[in-house]
Amino acid sequence: MSESQLVQPKISLLSAELIEQIHAYSLKILATTGVRVDSPQACRLFASRLGSAAVAGDRVRIPPEAVEWALKAAPSTIDIYDRGGERRLRSNSGFSPGRRPHTLRDRRHHPVLPGPPDR
Repeated sequence: MSESQLVQPKISLLSAELIEQIHAYSLKILATTGVRVDSPQACRLFASRLGSAAVAGDRVRIPPEAVEWALKAAPSTIDIYDRGGERRLRSNSGFSPGRRPHTLRDRRHHPVLPGPPDR
């Protein structure tokens, strides 16, 4: 697949100010409420990196500086390849519409590979 065939939509739905406000609220939620982590191994890893006070059972509270570090360390693009090794999709927008992962299609082996069910 050539670069000219890649779909790269540019959608701007929120103002820069609103994006910053949402990000600030997200940082507060991650630091105070935290997230549920179902993997004991992941909880141990968080405790080793963030300190044992950050982990209580399956709840992990992530400080803003750790979130900011992760955002800077994350790749700016993600390539998705088919089973034959050909790149089929390049994501570089960071935008994911909806509240669940997209349904993936592999027409050679399965008609539809759905994302997880809605809750």
